[in-house]
Amino acid sequence: MAPDPKEELFEYAYSKTVCQQRPEICKPREIRMVLFDADDTMWHIDPGQIASNITGTLTLVDPDTIEVGPESPGAKKETRTTGYTKPKKEKRKHLITEEEYGSWWKSPPPRTSKEPPPAEDEELESIQHELTHSLTDKQYRLLEEAQEKAPEPVQPPAKSEKPVYLDDVRGLKVKQVIAVEHLIKQYGQKQCRITDVHDDGDLTITCGKEKWVMTTNGMLFEEKPLVKPPAEVTYLPAPVTYKPRKQTITLLPTFRETLQKLNDRKIPVTVISLNAPGTVKRIVDAFGLGDKILEVHDTWENKGEVFAEITKAHKIAPWEALFIDNTASHVDDVSRKCGFGLVIGKGKDVEKPLDIMKFIKA
Repeated sequence: MAPDPKEELFEYAYSKTVCQQRPEICKPREIRMVLFDADDTMWHIDPGQIASNITGTLTLVDPDTIEVGPESPGAKKETRTTGYTKPKKEKRKHLITEEEYGSWWKSPPPRTSKEPPPAEDEELESIQHELTHSLTDKQYRLLEEAQEKAPEPVQPPAKSEKPVYLDDVRGLKVKQVIAVEHLIKQYGQKQCRITDVHDDGDLTITCGKEKWVMTTNGMLFEEKPLVKPPAEVTYLPAPVTYKPRKQTITLLPTFRETLQKLNDRKIPVTVISLNAPGTVKRIVDAFGLGDKILEVHDTWENKGEVFAEITKAHKIAPWEALFIDNTASHVDDVSRKCGFGLVIGKGKDVEKPLDIMKFIKA
């Protein structure tokens, strides 16, 4: 079967990056500034977190690994807030007046405690009276005949009465009759009797020493007695084998090498990260990269807007700045500002930080 061209086009459009779809626009060019995202672009936090959630102490284990300790006492967590809060709408009042439309639209007044509620028998009698007087003579005669022919419901047997055997019962539904025939065939004649009738119409049937519950739909369930636990039970606590997993921050392979090559070429490096202010700068300083990175912009604002502000402040054309991020939507935001963006990750534009050097002219 030939593949659908529409499905191929859809898969290609949503799985390929802009550079993979149009490689002619991503040729090597002269770059005057490189901007990195932080999480999963410069480093990886294990278990998966973002820089905003790191509140513990940072200890440099080796040049590329930081171990996160317990949260320092008195540390304040940064909360993300939005700039606009939609005001609540006031409840709309009734605009209908009693003078224009009368009082039919109003709900009846609540019944006071002095007024006794109507009796159920009186309500039933009034309803039956209205129903019977609204029927024609022919309909009323057919209703009486149907009531005379209707089978009497099965009643629970009293202790002094003779046991009700299945083959003596009348008024069962078709599915219940099939279930009864199954029980008689399995246990024999005069071996099964009805011992209880539930409020919902289900029947408890005793066949010898076994009990069955037959629903109104003719389904059979074996009724088994509950097994009581022994009087004295000693429960031993399970051995605790859980150990809290240490949180680590690891630089991506070749990132330090890439940073050194950019510094050697006098290309400034800036960080744009979607995190709480100050959280990314704290990790950068813990790795000892503060002197190699020009600026750190950790903010909740749109990355495309931040990119435009940085390039304007440093008097750099947007197409002369290279932005690297692991999320394609953030790269698209920068591309809308005429920036040159690459997606990092397996199967993307670059798989490791050092691969960006092939997009920069020597």
